[in-house]
Amino acid sequence: MNKGKQKTGISNALMSHVNLYASLANLVGYKLDKTEAIDSENILASLIDADAPTKTERN
Repeated sequence: MNKGKQKTGISNALMSHVNLYASLANLVGYKLDKTEAIDSENILASLIDADAPTKTERN
């Protein structure tokens, strides 16, 4: 990622508020414990870059 530069655009990535926990932890460099935010996934790349590879379908 380019520090200080976000790529704008429209993303088809599936996102949920649940994923903000892991994403914000990653943003600030906080290492989550295995028992912490177990349903949260890091989607930081998708929040910063609309073209980042990510999930587009529910499992």
